Amino acid sequence: MGGTQRSLSALLACSLLEAGTSLDRHDAAWLRAALLHEQRRTGRYQEIAAAVLASLSAAGLPFMLARGAAVAEGVLPKPWLRHCHDLDLLVPESQLDRAAEVLVQMGLREEATAD
Repeated sequence: MGGTQRSLSALLACSLLEAGTSLDRHDAAWLRAALLHEQRRTGRYQEIAAAVLASLSAAGLPFMLARGAAVAEGVLPKPWLRHCHDLDLLVPESQLDRAAEVLVQMGLREEATAD
């Protein structure tokens, strides 16, 4: 299953199941499994994100949560409906090196992105 399909599976599952759409047993089972997977994955993502934000706060660094995580946690009633796999943070340019230091101390590493 491709990335887009995977990221939309929980949204599709929730929409169809909540609407009471008539589904065969196989499709209903697949949708419930997709929803459960995304709920569990999001729980772990939230744990990691909370640790990152707590570490930056403890270091006295100013930051703002942005993009997917901000939408999932700040707007959606069910955060697992917005698939997130990274954490976008806005940090003042003068604090970038210190923020990177804090994250490396946590055991995180930088990965190249297409953005």
